[in-house]
Amino acid sequence: MAGKVSATASATADAQGKAIDWAVAENARPGSPYAHKLDLARVVLAGNSCGGISSLTLAARDHRARAVFVLSGSSVGPNQTREQAAPVMGKVTAPVLW
Repeated sequence: MAGKVSATASATADAQGKAIDWAVAENARPGSPYAHKLDLARVVLAGNSCGGISSLTLAARDHRARAVFVLSGSSVGPNQTREQAAPVMGKVTAPVLW
C-alpha cells in the first residue's frame, strides 16, 4: 500500500462524492425539503480513522471540499512516510484539521 490509497478508501471517497452530488441535486430540486437551503460553498469532509483517509482522498480530487476534518486517521494509511503520503496530500488544497 506504500504511497497508494487503498481500494476501500477510494470506494468510500466515491460514496462521499455521491453524497455531495445528492445534496447539490436536492438543493436545486423544487419541492425538496433542502431546496435552496444548503450552503454548497462550505462543504466540509470529515471522517474517523479510515473515513478520514477517504475524506482526504476525495478532497484531493473534488474542488467542492472547502475543509477536511480527520479524527484519528492519516492521509493514506498507517505507518506511511511523508513521501508516501505526498501523492494524496500534494493535491489537497483545502485546510485540514487533524
